[in-house]
Amino acid sequence: MSNIEDLQKQLTEMQAMYSYQQEMIESLNDTVVKQWRTIDILSKRVGECADQIVAVTASLDGEASEPPPPHY
Repeated sequence: MSNIEDLQKQLTEMQAMYSYQQEMIESLNDTVVKQWRTIDILSKRVGECADQIVAVTASLDGEASEPPPPHY
């Protein structure tokens, strides 16, 4: 093979590798975006659960501060 044919072969291989890498990067980016969306949703749900726990704890603390009934 001549030098030009070798260079053309190398260029073709590099273009194929570049194309594959671009597809892989796009796929990974899509995955990361989906994961961040899921993380955001789960973070909101955890926050809501924490708020509910605080509310329930506050209501239970309010009940505990009352004196016990006379029969105790």
